[in-house]
Amino acid sequence: MAFVWFMVSLCAMLAAIVAMAGAVLSKGAPQEAAAAGIALCIAVIPYVLARSFQLFGQAGRERDRHKELLAALEALRSSQAATPASSTPALPSEETRRSIQFRD
Repeated sequence: MAFVWFMVSLCAMLAAIVAMAGAVLSKGAPQEAAAAGIALCIAVIPYVLARSFQLFGQAGRERDRHKELLAALEALRSSQAATPASSTPALPSEETRRSIQFRD
């Protein structure tokens, strides 16, 4: 992912150069507008692609984390179902408590 953001940085620098060159070398407002439009495309399109890659990766990590949480909850439910109703409910094991904690 670092490579993708590096490429976005390079494209942003290239867009700045195109915008400056268009402002300096143009002979009228239409040419300046065209250079500005091209510079925006050079900067915005790679950024949007990088963000979409980042969000797709994040969705996969969240899906995996949700599977872990569901497995921990199922283990907790099965451990509580194994205890008799008259006794106090069993506390989850240390491993289960660690796996339920929220992580970034």
